[in-house]
Amino acid sequence: FSNKTPHHYIRTFQYNLLKKVLKNFMDDDLCYGEIKRHTLILDQINEFIDIYKNRAKNLFSVLHYSENSHDFGSRVHLSEENIIDFLLKNLKNGRFQNTAIFLSSD
Repeated sequence: FSNKTPHHYIRTFQYNLLKKVLKNFMDDDLCYGEIKRHTLILDQINEFIDIYKNRAKNLFSVLHYSENSHDFGSRVHLSEENIIDFLLKNLKNGRFQNTAIFLSSD
């Protein structure tokens, strides 16, 4: 533990967010302040790509985000447009060249 936590490490954020969600579960608006939580995750992916695109030949990341779909199928639509925008923007600017993207849900 002598090295600093990587910039893209999201565990601390998730832990603090979980405390907020559990405290206000019935009134949860899926936002962190005024920002949709799933957009924070997508921003984190963009940061990861920006930081490491010139440092490593191959990048690998696993992200599991099920908050909008797990146990509440009626909330999936809240993230669809942002995910589509994220994918299209990154495809157009060439950030996903030689990339495999796997999307799944429960």
